[in-house]
Amino acid sequence: MVRELGLQWTDVISVPLVPAGHEEVSWQAALACRLDHIPELTPRDRDFIKSLARWRGEPSEKQLVWLLDIYGRVHRERR
Repeated sequence: MVRELGLQWTDVISVPLVPAGHEEVSWQAALACRLDHIPELTPRDRDFIKSLARWRGEPSEKQLVWLLDIYGRVHRERR
């Protein structure tokens, strides 16, 4: 339905992002927070975060979902 309307998920998903049980956070703030905790990430997540930090423009739908997942996992582990 999203594609049928000529939209992308980033048009539908609101930014700032809100992980369950947490305050609102923009994708830029989530990225900066994860960069501060890079040693705690898996190698795959670490590579993704580093590549997103060099990204020019808005992240794709897939990138936003992955970033929010990483952000949420790290925050849950800190509780």
